[in-house]
Amino acid sequence: MGDYVFAGTYTGAVFRTSDKGKQWTLVKPWAPTLAVHAFMPMGTRILTGTDNGLYESSDSGGTWNLSSNYISRIRALATDGQNLFMGASGFAVYTSSLGAKDWRSLDSSYFGHTVWSLALTDSMIYAGTLGEGVIRSRKVGAGRKLSYCGPTAESTVNSLVVVGSTIVAGPHGDVVYFSTNGGDSWTPATRGVLFPDVRAFAIMGTRLFAGTLGGGVFVSTDTGKSWQAKNSGLMNLAVLDIIVSGSDLFVGTDDGVFKSSDSGDSWVSVSNGLTPVGSLDGSSGWMISLDQNYPNPFNPSTTISYSLPKTAIVSLTIFNALGQEIAVLVNEQRLPGYYQRQWHANVPSGIYFYRLQAGVNVETKKMILLR
Repeated sequence: MGDYVFAGTYTGAVFRTSDKGKQWTLVKPWAPTLAVHAFMPMGTRILTGTDNGLYESSDSGGTWNLSSNYISRIRALATDGQNLFMGASGFAVYTSSLGAKDWRSLDSSYFGHTVWSLALTDSMIYAGTLGEGVIRSRKVGAGRKLSYCGPTAESTVNSLVVVGSTIVAGPHGDVVYFSTNGGDSWTPATRGVLFPDVRAFAIMGTRLFAGTLGGGVFVSTDTGKSWQAKNSGLMNLAVLDIIVSGSDLFVGTDDGVFKSSDSGDSWVSVSNGLTPVGSLDGSSGWMISLDQNYPNPFNPSTTISYSLPKTAIVSLTIFNALGQEIAVLVNEQRLPGYYQRQWHANVPSGIYFYRLQAGVNVETKKMILLR
């Protein structure tokens, strides 16, 4: 935004640089529960989607105001110049006119379906979801209804981008898909390399970049149909975000920020003054993320989702209201990434707790079984 680049962290803090990453300044020390998931510049304003609502700044991040707190875990933001669109965890797509504070659901039938990413064309809205692939809707008119359009059944789509007339989707897994007919059909890209979970896309001229959680950065010069790695000097391959700022590329990793000034051919660390998103020792607050189970209440099964910024020994355990362990869903080492596990409950109705532990990090949530 303007001369600034912003970095949001798992701990909720926001940092800003005005010198292309030479020095970062803390501009918003949010609480750890307010992890930052999305930024969107809009002229003199910048919007930030967090775990606790939508924040807005009109002075380049100097001060922030809560714009909407009744929608939580905001994962994606987009605008077509006339309207804003927001994707949230546990909901579908919300929309609002520019400058308005009120948000309305695009399609109430999709309540409960987490949206991870958004992409817009002149007439359509595309949303990448948790476990339901891509859903789409016309922006206006009688066809304004969300419906499934691919690319694979029950896929989690972390990232979406529109390049000309092509839509490119990055599902959780090892394949990138593209569509040249508005999502009616999808084709897997020519890999040549492994895609271990695409987290973000960025466009620089005729090149499309992908940041992946475990494989670093890849580039495509044919609108997502084929890819090659661009990781020289990139010391951490767990890329959580990638943006273009002028002639520079920036990637956010769980060990800080790296910059490329030569179209991704080489990378250098630019984390001076920036608290890393994560750290190996677990003592400086690297954050695991544990989602609310869905559905909740449930009968007889529910899905638990979580993400890891670091490789760690992970345990996911179910307890009853007395604190007694009744099920262990995960107990193994896992790489950085986003995971889902289903629990088929063979226990009486009641309140239960599920606990995720990764290294020294622990998070617990409550769920309700109703038979």
